[in-house]
Amino acid sequence: MKNLFYILIFIQIFIFIPSCDSDIDGCIDPEALNYNSEATNDDYSCEYLEIGSQYQGGIVFYIDSTGEHGLVASYNDLSGNYEWGCYGFNISGANGVVLGTGLQNTLDIVAADCFENIYALTAATATFIYEGNGYNDWYLPSEDELVEMNNNIGFGSSLGNIAQLDSGFYWSSSQSFKNHARCVVADWESAIQAKYSSLNVRPIRSF
Repeated sequence: MKNLFYILIFIQIFIFIPSCDSDIDGCIDPEALNYNSEATNDDYSCEYLEIGSQYQGGIVFYIDSTGEHGLVASYNDLSGNYEWGCYGFNISGANGVVLGTGLQNTLDIVAADCFENIYALTAATATFIYEGNGYNDWYLPSEDELVEMNNNIGFGSSLGNIAQLDSGFYWSSSQSFKNHARCVVADWESAIQAKYSSLNVRPIRSF
């Protein structure tokens, strides 16, 4: 009888003590980018949102004060060069320069549906229809968004040029006059070019 009692105790202990083999290593912090809801063991692999992170289809170059929203640049320039387009036309609303205005600029340029001299697509339209890394809501950055990109993940960054930006000219979505728009040049100072100029384009998106 005593032996049976010990056998029952042993069975209960065996059943209710979890096996180490069932542990799953991973990031257990819900605030981390790579949080694993099935992980039971913290393996110290947690990654957090920061400048230079690869996140939502691109490289993070701006994070707002909430720490939850910001901007990412696509990993590469669009293939080829593009005109800003709409030479001789003042595009109402496409004059935003500061952070957060690139999307509206792009929408205004696309809505204008004006012609280009050489290329089939304007820089804004090319970014607007671009689909990359699982996302289709890209747009042409404003002047300040371009500068922020360079300062944080480009030539001016302490991280180095991790965005692999070209040393040439990049179009912004910020119109200057009816014949000119703003761009950022090789030394990453702002400039103005004729809208028919053929420049690099780097799409961005918000998160």
